[in-house]
Amino acid sequence: MPEGKYLCGGIVLKSGVELYLDENAVILGSRNKADYTHAPGQALITARHARDIAVTGQGTMDGQARGPVDDAEFPETWNLGEEFSWGAGPNCRPALVRSKACWGNKCCGTA
Repeated sequence: MPEGKYLCGGIVLKSGVELYLDENAVILGSRNKADYTHAPGQALITARHARDIAVTGQGTMDGQARGPVDDAEFPETWNLGEEFSWGAGPNCRPALVRSKACWGNKCCGTA
């Protein structure tokens, strides 16, 4: 991805895909729950049963976890209390990266 800021919901990596972030590229995780459609196990970047995937470059992945999400039922909808778990259940805030049953993963250089 070239330099710039990109507001994204869930990104799904398929086999053989490399997501390269240029130095000043920033992926901002959406703060709107509706933008994450592959629950449970929600994440900004997800891969399942994929081979040889990579997230590389000098860019930044920012999940924007520092404030309330765009949801009228906050905080109950996102379980941000004592029971909070990063993307583990259908009502939890998404994780930054999650992979399951993948081979040859590579993540380097990103912040």
